[in-house]
Amino acid sequence: MHTGGKLKKEAPSNKQIGTNPQVYDLRNETWDVFTKGAPVAFFDLCQQTFREKTRYNASYLKIKKMKLLVTTDFSSNSKGAIRFALNLAKQSKNIEVVFYHAIHFLKPRNWSDDFFNRYKDEETERLSVELKKFIHTATGKNKAKFAQVKFVVDHCISTEKDIIKYAEKNKIDFICIATQGAGMLRKVMGTHTSYIVNNSNVPVLVIPSHYRAKPIKNVTYLSDFENLKGELVQISKLSSEISLHVDVLHYASIMLNKKKFEKNKELFKTKEFEHINLKVEKNNLERSLVERISKYIQKAKPELLVMFTKRKKSFFESLFLPSKSAELTYSTKVPVLIFSK
Repeated sequence: MHTGGKLKKEAPSNKQIGTNPQVYDLRNETWDVFTKGAPVAFFDLCQQTFREKTRYNASYLKIKKMKLLVTTDFSSNSKGAIRFALNLAKQSKNIEVVFYHAIHFLKPRNWSDDFFNRYKDEETERLSVELKKFIHTATGKNKAKFAQVKFVVDHCISTEKDIIKYAEKNKIDFICIATQGAGMLRKVMGTHTSYIVNNSNVPVLVIPSHYRAKPIKNVTYLSDFENLKGELVQISKLSSEISLHVDVLHYASIMLNKKKFEKNKELFKTKEFEHINLKVEKNNLERSLVERISKYIQKAKPELLVMFTKRKKSFFESLFLPSKSAELTYSTKVPVLIFSK
């Protein structure tokens, strides 16, 4: 709060956005307003457009670097995620990346705890050196593009669970993981990628192993219109950082709530959302949702697909109704960003 000048007026405290504006006469022929709180708290108060919010939010977020967790198992397939992270770093100087390798050390029965711990420490140190070499080989001279780089070798009991645990504990913004795709048996039994997609509260970037870097300019956000405005705000964390153009793709259903549908459509006529394109497609029941989206991607050619997925399912839903988000990670040829609803 400002303490100089003469206090002329004080607005009541707004608990909803945490503000307490005060107007001071600084005797400089102007009256100045001072308040406290995070800059993002004032965007709605100032009636800014979505684009203005995005731009100012980007300036604020640069105070706190975007943290990206890139997983690797030293395979050539994992290089897709590394290339994607590097691609982001070229579009923003605000990317802090953690290259993460998980390993489970098995203890032979005839080893003492002391001997096993020494072995584990030595192996962790050796693997840390290998991790740095692997990343430096994959990025080459471009490693300097990252604002900050960290290398982590983590002793894990369950790789997927520990990746999620590390991301949540260290306040990672996005988990970045490459996938090669999976055969039918692996789809049924599950993979590291599908488990993380279905269980992580941290947004997950799923990158095809064959990914080749190119500027990320256009994003297709697949929306069910359930929480359109709120989900666009979540997407803005990335879109503001690297200046993305967002298209909203919605498949109209014969079971839709027409009143709610029209209300969502009206959003795109407002100043806040006028720069975002809405594309409504007919719901062709002869094709699965995954097939429809894959066909759309081939035509529109976005550099990134964004989805929101429900995580809470009953046992039988999980068994017989597989996640469309996880299924898309096997079939799409573009990176997919998946948020939890």
